[in-house]
Amino acid sequence: MGHHNQDYVLANKLLEKRLNRHGTNELPGLWRHDTRLIQFTLVVDNFGVKYINKDDAHHLQQVLEEHYKITMDWDGRRYIGITLDWDYKQRKVHLSMPGYIKAALLQFAIPAKTT
Repeated sequence: MGHHNQDYVLANKLLEKRLNRHGTNELPGLWRHDTRLIQFTLVVDNFGVKYINKDDAHHLQQVLEEHYKITMDWDGRRYIGITLDWDYKQRKVHLSMPGYIKAALLQFAIPAKTT
């Protein structure tokens, strides 16, 4: 387990070095670009990106694609296993994990209640 953690730390340091070269710096838990209006969080290998100008998001995409194979979810419907339902008019987002309880009951062999 320690070896896996060491690999993660080394990979994170390399990612940090590569992003720093393109003007992106990390505050604890939040990455921001020096001049572009873009911020993101990173959990293991999931980026949650907030941007105003899509060109800034494309810039981050291009930087990452220089070194990594990535996929993009432009609708932002899933992040770290959580389903996101965006309500832009009300400026809200609803988080859910459909099927989570059923999967947990199966995983831990707990019989579901029947009513």
